[in-house]
Amino acid sequence: MLGPNGRFPVRCARIALLALFALAACASGPAGTAEKIARAIDAGDLAGAAAPMDAALAKRVTDEGLGDLPATMQKLGTLQSVTQTRSDVSERKYEFAAQFEKGSMTLDVQFDPDGKVSYFHALDND
Repeated sequence: MLGPNGRFPVRCARIALLALFALAACASGPAGTAEKIARAIDAGDLAGAAAPMDAALAKRVTDEGLGDLPATMQKLGTLQSVTQTRSDVSERKYEFAAQFEKGSMTLDVQFDPDGKVSYFHALDND
């Protein structure tokens, strides 16, 4: 909707910006966070995997702490999607199905009151 001068009115531009911010917030919700962690682990990016975690959990994101999880993910191929399957919002607990090209994993994630991941567990479904 162009104004009389051939430009978008300021009000329309503000609404468009708010819509973009809302979409970005959705992408970074629990499912987005679980996907970011899974992709980082799969890529061997320990710092990226630990970034959304609380300090106690982040300390455990090491080659030893992850064990064979990165190798298991790599055997499953490329991560295709992460979909929420269950949630207990009052407890901030979520379960996701991580679909890879050759199989799937269940991701259990819990958030602390500050929005940091305080628990992350991945289980190979195959």
